[in-house]
Amino acid sequence: MLSTNCITIPKGVFITDNENGDKVIFNYNNGQYYGLDKMGAYFWNLLCEHKNIDMIIDIVINRFEVDKHMVTNDLLTLINNLEKEGLVQLS
Repeated sequence: MLSTNCITIPKGVFITDNENGDKVIFNYNNGQYYGLDKMGAYFWNLLCEHKNIDMIIDIVINRFEVDKHMVTNDLLTLINNLEKEGLVQLS
């Protein structure tokens, strides 16, 4: 399982919420906008708050009573995509 003590948002990345509970992310470094739906926004908030992948998976499973394998895959896919686009840094 991927665990980290530090998930950071690089300089030049700005986040805002819209009226639907989604998040809009702007990466000033490449000029791109990104959108996260409500579940993606929920994951994002947990990433910013807890910074530990295993803890986030446990929180989501307990709150939504969903399959651990599905949550793990969804969260790791999101993190990998965010990292690839320069929206988070893992260390």
